[in-house]
Amino acid sequence: MRKLGVVLCVVKEFRGVKIAITGVVTEDVPVSTHPKNVAKPVTVGNTIIVQAWEYGRALGVLDLTLKNGKIIRFEGYLEEIEPIRGKEDQKVLTLVERYRDRMEAVLNEEAGEIDVDLDGERRNVRTRETNLGNLIADIMRHLSKADIAIMNGGGIRASVQKGKIRVKDVYTALPFDNYIVAIKLNGKEIREALEHGVSAVEEEEGRFPQVSALTFKYSLSGKLGSRVKEILVEGKPIDFDRSFRFSTDLLFRSGGCYPGNAFFTQWLPIGFPNSFLPLTYSDPPLPLAGRGRSLPFSDLSPILITLQG
Repeated sequence: MRKLGVVLCVVKEFRGVKIAITGVVTEDVPVSTHPKNVAKPVTVGNTIIVQAWEYGRALGVLDLTLKNGKIIRFEGYLEEIEPIRGKEDQKVLTLVERYRDRMEAVLNEEAGEIDVDLDGERRNVRTRETNLGNLIADIMRHLSKADIAIMNGGGIRASVQKGKIRVKDVYTALPFDNYIVAIKLNGKEIREALEHGVSAVEEEEGRFPQVSALTFKYSLSGKLGSRVKEILVEGKPIDFDRSFRFSTDLLFRSGGCYPGNAFFTQWLPIGFPNSFLPLTYSDPPLPLAGRGRSLPFSDLSPILITLQG
């Protein structure tokens, strides 16, 4: 199911047939055009896989035809949900306004202050290091007391402008309630994670690794699985046999943006929702540009790493 982009699924059994209701890797595009959307039911073995997009944007319909107590045919579709145009329902409007006022009070609370713009632009966080990616990875490592941290760039959804920061700004940049976890990984597994992270830079997928406490160089001309050319930890080549306390989030740990990483079974839950990472933490202050933690280079003209995360 990973080939379908499935992140989470709930499996129910009906008359001997398993039905998997899934979540998918999502983007802010129309339901019908999302490349990883399961628009119609598909099967894997004896399991029917369906899903209904996200946030109530679509109704998932599955019709089963039974004969002698067995499913002989199935079909389904997604029906996009749109508001009915016309007069407002006053009772519903009153309820919405009450909760909106309470929500706005929380979202407009001040969360901190920064003196530089933090780059969370979609194309940038999915193709290269940014100062916001660095900051988030640093905070994850700091809070979990880890040796190394990786944040997938696709989890960052907006930039943060310099000045006063509100809770709303944090949620805009980090809208997913993923939790930070600490995992025990060896150097070889970290290399595999970095390889996967740079395996689709050209497609601007969300797997690009924003890192903390390591630097690495990679070649876009290299074969998939062999793009990472150098990894430094504390200024020295990484020890592939050494065990590291590695900080990431539950999406990574479950294999979401890093298919194949679900075998990382030694994990230590920390329990910090990353939507509330304290963005005021910065030691030393971050420049607008990155620090040179992840550097693409030409095989003919390698770039030397001079900065340590």
